[in-house]
Amino acid sequence: MPQAGELLPAGTVGTHITVGYKPRMYGRKHTATLVIETQSMQWTYVINGLPPQTVPSTVAAKVVCTSSYTGSFTVRQRNFIRENLKLITTGASSPIKGAPLVLRNKQRKL
Repeated sequence: MPQAGELLPAGTVGTHITVGYKPRMYGRKHTATLVIETQSMQWTYVINGLPPQTVPSTVAAKVVCTSSYTGSFTVRQRNFIRENLKLITTGASSPIKGAPLVLRNKQRKL
């Protein structure tokens, strides 16, 4: 990019000036001053540099599962009633810890 150049003379179509901007950091607004100076005139422009607008991607999200064994086994339903019938004492969270659930003290009359 040239730092200096020549403008076409007055009365002609004019000189086309293109200012390029390439951001190095997104999220920050950059400003610059462009000065065009001739023997008879001086133009000063404040240039606001903004990062390009981002466009969200249109690709659908997907989950790739590489393990083949995850869907091959079935989950066995737990029968909580059967499990509770097999218990012989109360649990640690019970107010009467370790007490037998069923009183098995049967006295025989002689």
